[in-house]
Amino acid sequence: MSDCHLNTYYSNNKPDGVSRYNTIPKERVYGKILDIGCSDGIAQINSRHGEYFKSENYLGLEPASERAEHAIHMGLNVLLTTIDNYDMAQKFDLIIMNEVIAHIDYEEWAELFKKLKSLLNKGGTICITTIANEKFQDAGNVHRYHHHVVMDITDDMILEHLPSATIIKIPAWHAFKQKDESFLWALGRWVKRIITRHPAVGLIFPARREKMYLYR
Repeated sequence: MSDCHLNTYYSNNKPDGVSRYNTIPKERVYGKILDIGCSDGIAQINSRHGEYFKSENYLGLEPASERAEHAIHMGLNVLLTTIDNYDMAQKFDLIIMNEVIAHIDYEEWAELFKKLKSLLNKGGTICITTIANEKFQDAGNVHRYHHHVVMDITDDMILEHLPSATIIKIPAWHAFKQKDESFLWALGRWVKRIITRHPAVGLIFPARREKMYLYR
């Protein structure tokens, strides 16, 4: 994805990505930070923690080369890899997974959370965000890092692995249409969302509810 397309997406969906980082309590953003599935870096840089994320204390992991390159271009320290393949001994004070857990098979969650806890310093925080009550696609033959593969993520599913985690609801907003997208194409997408009760539609129209789980 080109810089132009990434910045166009950001300008149309700004609160959607940035709000996840803004919701992380300021007192939890300290020491060493691991951001798993950090994407293109735009949301981090434009969040209230942006300056800290650009420091040497931040490390992002991103499996998509174009997004990783863009994040590096934005001034972030990023490795082109996944949490599965990350095997360095360094520990962190804050581990972030924004909209990543739904891309990982549920059968692998136990091993994943075990690894996250092993990478966490004493007193540190694990921060997980996901869309509230979204019916994700079945795994089928989809590519694991580009499609949601877990169905109906619930609080209990997360709390099973992160007991006593604090749950925060995050409001996010989606633009009706993106730049250079035709009105009819955007209308068709939103009609489909209404029919399928997509969480981007919310109770009335544009509201979408996401959840953040903070564990320490």
